[in-house]
Amino acid sequence: MSSTHVFNPNEDVNTAKQKKRKRATGHFECTYPNCSKTFTRSDHLSRHRLNHNPTRRYVCSWEGCDKSFARSDVRDKHFQRHQQRNVLPSPTTPVSEKDGSSRTMVKDGSNKDIFRWLLNTDYAVQDFLPGKVIEPLDSFFYFDVDRSPDSDIQDLLIGSKGTDIVRQPVVMEQPDAAGKSQEKGLHSSYVPESGQKVSSDGKNNFNNSNGDPTLIDQTYFDDVLRDKLIQLVPGLQYHADFEPVVIRYCLNVFWTVFHPQYPFIHRPTFKSAEAHPLLLLSIIMVGLGFVNKNPDHRIDSISITDSYSLGNIIAHPLRWLICSSHEFTTPPELWIIQSLILLEIYEINFSNRKLHERAYLHHGLKTQLLRRSPLLGGDPLKNKQDDDESNTTNAQKWLKRESMKRAAFMCFHLDTTHGAIFGHEMILNSHQIKFSLPCNENLWNQTLSGSEKIKPAMNFLDVLKLLLKQQDPPSTLVETFDFSSNHLNENLKLSGLISVLFQLEEKDMELKLLEWESMKASWRDTLTLALDWWKDHLLSQKLSTFSNLSGNYCTGTSLLCEFPVYFILQTFMKMKQYDFIIFTGAPTRMNVRVGMSDYTIVEKRIRSWSKSSAGSFSVVFLYLFLIDLLLVSDAEKQDLEFTYDPNTDPILYRPNLVALSLMILWSYNFIQEGPESTVMANLKEGMDDLPMNDKDIPYQECGRDYLKRIRNELMVDENQLKLSSDLNTIKLYSKIITGMTHKNRMVGLLKFFKKGFLNCTSTICREYGRLLENCISRSLGRRRILCNNMNQ
Repeated sequence: MSSTHVFNPNEDVNTAKQKKRKRATGHFECTYPNCSKTFTRSDHLSRHRLNHNPTRRYVCSWEGCDKSFARSDVRDKHFQRHQQRNVLPSPTTPVSEKDGSSRTMVKDGSNKDIFRWLLNTDYAVQDFLPGKVIEPLDSFFYFDVDRSPDSDIQDLLIGSKGTDIVRQPVVMEQPDAAGKSQEKGLHSSYVPESGQKVSSDGKNNFNNSNGDPTLIDQTYFDDVLRDKLIQLVPGLQYHADFEPVVIRYCLNVFWTVFHPQYPFIHRPTFKSAEAHPLLLLSIIMVGLGFVNKNPDHRIDSISITDSYSLGNIIAHPLRWLICSSHEFTTPPELWIIQSLILLEIYEINFSNRKLHERAYLHHGLKTQLLRRSPLLGGDPLKNKQDDDESNTTNAQKWLKRESMKRAAFMCFHLDTTHGAIFGHEMILNSHQIKFSLPCNENLWNQTLSGSEKIKPAMNFLDVLKLLLKQQDPPSTLVETFDFSSNHLNENLKLSGLISVLFQLEEKDMELKLLEWESMKASWRDTLTLALDWWKDHLLSQKLSTFSNLSGNYCTGTSLLCEFPVYFILQTFMKMKQYDFIIFTGAPTRMNVRVGMSDYTIVEKRIRSWSKSSAGSFSVVFLYLFLIDLLLVSDAEKQDLEFTYDPNTDPILYRPNLVALSLMILWSYNFIQEGPESTVMANLKEGMDDLPMNDKDIPYQECGRDYLKRIRNELMVDENQLKLSSDLNTIKLYSKIITGMTHKNRMVGLLKFFKKGFLNCTSTICREYGRLLENCISRSLGRRRILCNNMNQ
């Protein structure tokens, strides 16, 4: 540069303003008395003069409207507003718009139905195919809202009589014949219409309920319920799968596949015909997510075309519908919390990337609602809250409190699990859970008469303290409290350990930043021993989640495979989840672009971890996990040919943990021994993608043989490898792992899993599949690090 401009504070600040082009003033002036308006075009002036001397008045032809206008175009716009307040979408009658396009509308006759029209999801099925990016709200509001002074925005959301149309599709309370209000149910304040009856015969109900007669009420769904749900989400009427027979099947899948894992809804008192419609939609949505995980995809000639798109049609407006309900307030209603839990589970595990991120953005909502309830509210310094279970004589009150408590525990479990698997920030800590564990499952699964003597469960924090101390409860406590084990309680104990882990890591980070190293304590060994204690206690129990289902339903031979977060937690006590995601080639994390400097820092950490005893100790657990998952043996100890498909895995979050296990193992072995071969080392960038045909991918060892070799080399004293090995045996295994060779021959193993992940309905699992492809390419010698197509 030849010269530099130096800023002068005394310089005229109006210099820049003078450079702006001023809008020219028109030359066509209105000559009407007391009117000084000027226009730049003559046709604008002519149209304006009609307001002063109208040659005729244009009267609105809408029934009951006597307004008249000087201009026909103003009258037409006014008439269109009448139409917009009294129409619903339909494939029959087109309504033209300003842009020349048309939308299908049908007249409803009531301006109170505008809310349901606003929420119309006028989508084709292909809009919800895997990987499709959807902008649902962009198509909801496509008309001009009347902003005139005599038409307040309240007219849009409130009917002529002041009735909140957000509440209209849901009948909250209905008087009986005597004029008295019916009592609210446990799961809803919704009461079915007088003509809607729950049939007890098998004709109108799902007739495959595994022989359980209680599923008749829980899987009931007819055309009346279908129409009510369509009023909430109009886009459902255009989906071929939204039929009563299919929805009854989805409800059955929910109660037989999802509910045994997380029984936070009281099944004996749940009736789909009386449940809150938004809660029923949430249950149907989760059932759709688990449809492919059912052992039999066709029952009684039921064929489901596209459960993925139907679930997304429900999920997109569901959060807005829940939050706009008049019951969305504090303290929260039970159905509000239950619906938000189910919605988050679906968004995280079964939806697209957009909904997955939306779940994280809103994941603290449930907790904030609960903190304004008697359950989590109150004095934060109080040692514990009194559950008052043993003194409760009213079974309905006890059941409502137990249901809310289980919902709160589910919020805690989701918070910790998502923090461990996805790296989400946790907002609910273990020391804030000041109530007892859920009750005995036998008690929970029966209809109470009110005369039962309820033995209370022990306080959650007290159980967690015993677990950290590796102590069994004293006999006096066993006599007083119920210590029966179940899947939910075991998951909650594991969540408690995860919460403590994250809290102590934050404490160490703060002490390190403050350079207060003398205050740091060795707590990781304590947590490791507590995890081992938890594992031994679990394996001593007989907790088969899917014992009521027939067929080859759940993979794995050990009960621990139903708690896969246990294996991954052994690694995440030493390293963060996102370190492995970045090292395997993810181009972004939390939507932030990963640069080479970020990768270099992560690589340094993983290299240090892999060369330490903590690295080999961690990967032993992951090898044990995959061996038990795939190498299933028969009675003669012959390995069965068994594959893994994340689409059909019924254990929630296990597909994510399988993918993470593979990426951690690959990172460890890649650092230790480098790539498996140099087949792709000399390929130019742009030509270095994997062949489209899996048969063309070269590998030195197939996945099953690779795991068999690892298992055989881990044999100690001719005893077969066992998942129940104690920590001393694990340490011995870790020394053997360190001395093994050819651990980097993982191309065959990654290829074995990648196809299932690439074909998964979940967007997150498909992203895992692309990362596994990236690992394969790098194991074959490719020099490019980043997986550029991960977020396709």
